[in-house]
Order: sequence, then structure tokens, then C-alpha cells
Amino acid sequence: LHTIPEAAAARDVEQTVSSIVGSRVAGVIDDTGSMESNRQRAGQLYIAALRQYKKEIVGVFLYADGVVRRYESNANVTFQRQGRHENTFGALQEAAKLNPEHIILISDEQGDDWNWSEVKRLPPVTAHCLPTDSRLVGCEKTLSRLAKDTRGQYRFAH
Repeated sequence: LHTIPEAAAARDVEQTVSSIVGSRVAGVIDDTGSMESNRQRAGQLYIAALRQYKKEIVGVFLYADGVVRRYESNANVTFQRQGRHENTFGALQEAAKLNPEHIILISDEQGDDWNWSEVKRLPPVTAHCLPTDSRLVGCEKTLSRLAKDTRGQYRFAH
């Protein structure tokens, strides 16, 4: 697995967060079995950058197999890494109920529950596609569309 160096990843995340408009942000993280431990590190980098830029983290949401678990921003987030279905859109909708001004999504999959006619109702989403097995496993097309449709940003690790 080829990943960008830690310092470069932190700078990239910091630049991404610094460009987020608004102060209320929700984090949404894929918790299916395909996710590697790098998603936890990516989440930590985003949370650190959000705190650095004085953003209010309204919640962290983990999702898999139709279940969405919400954690407070200061809670110990427990990753289960189980399940096969990525209810990404459903998790984004749950996060949106807290009225964040921005959502950060971290996933390595394309998601399997999209309702594209409703996506534009979401706040801007920074969609961060993580590679598995040195490739982007199909999340590039879907997550870049999500970012475009919500007027957010598309990011990827390589």
C-alpha cells in the first residue's frame, strides 16, 4: 500500500480544513470490513485540523450495514470494521440532521444507497477517498460526484 508521508498528509488535511466555510462540521466515517486502519488516522488528522481552525465538531458518525453510530467529538470512537454494505448516503443524512455547515466523509468505497435527487439537499461535503490495495476501489467516481453536487471538495490519498 502506497501512502503519502504523514507530514504531507497532515498539511493536505490542514489546507482542506482551512478552506471550509462555516464553523459547524460533522465527520462521517465508513466502518465496513474493507476499511483499513488508515481511516482512523485520517479521521484523527481531520479532527486535529478542525480543532486547530476552531471549528465546532457536532458529531462523528460511523456507518456500516444500515447502522449509523453517533459519537460526541470528545468521545472515544470505537471502530468495528465489520459489514459489507456502505450506507453512505444514509449516514450523511443522519449527520445532516444536526445542521452542520459542512460534512467531512472518509471512505474507501463508492456507497450503495445513493439517492442522487436528494444529495443536493446536503450541506457541502468534503469527500475523502482512501485507497485500499494501492487503488481507489471505485470511490473516486461516486465521491467526486458527491463533492461536486454538494459544492464541497473531493480529496484522495495516494
